[in-house]
Amino acid sequence: MAIPLSNEPLGEDDLNYLEDVLEKYRSEASVYNVSELDGFFTAVVSGPEAVGFDDWYSMLWGAPEFLPQWKDEREFERFFTLLIQHMNHVATLLMEQPEDFEPLFNEAEVDGEMALIVEDWCFGYMRGMSTGNGWPDLPEQEQQYLSAIIMHTEEESLLDEDGPLAIDPMETVALIPVAAVHLQQYWLGRRAEFLPHRAEPKVGRNDPCPCGSGRKFKQCCLH
Repeated sequence: MAIPLSNEPLGEDDLNYLEDVLEKYRSEASVYNVSELDGFFTAVVSGPEAVGFDDWYSMLWGAPEFLPQWKDEREFERFFTLLIQHMNHVATLLMEQPEDFEPLFNEAEVDGEMALIVEDWCFGYMRGMSTGNGWPDLPEQEQQYLSAIIMHTEEESLLDEDGPLAIDPMETVALIPVAAVHLQQYWLGRRAEFLPHRAEPKVGRNDPCPCGSGRKFKQCCLH
């Protein structure tokens, strides 16, 4: 299987396809939707060291035992190609066009108005932080940036000692892309090199499965 090394943004149809496949094969431990996937990849390509394919692909599904049993080769090829393309796009934006970086947030109707749902993206970001060897402790300034993301995953962080909300979480939404870009640049300056993760260009039916199981592709994820 040839994987094009495109870093172009995915169109709506492609994003919807990723969403459908994630919904079809997800478990309680896996990435839930495209918004969470976007946050996940943002952290994976931003950390202090490169994360290997086996680590992030397994974490995407929650654990090796949750890897999908694909319906057919066509389904796997399209999903995998779009997955890598989106990861490369996120990495390219952060590296080359950070001013254009925008998280993929979902929207939902709340009290008759459309509102951004940022929790999924933030949970995905935290999942990405824990992938591979994880992130070491951050200095105070960088930890403050990270808090702009973490606060959307921890309801307690929005409460004061007496219980009511101490801050409107939606007021901090604009800080999330700023924080993501800053954290990526912080780690970039502290690692030997930063390379967007690329899939192996070819996966034949008799080649080792890219999921990392050690079995042939035709005997593993293809079935």
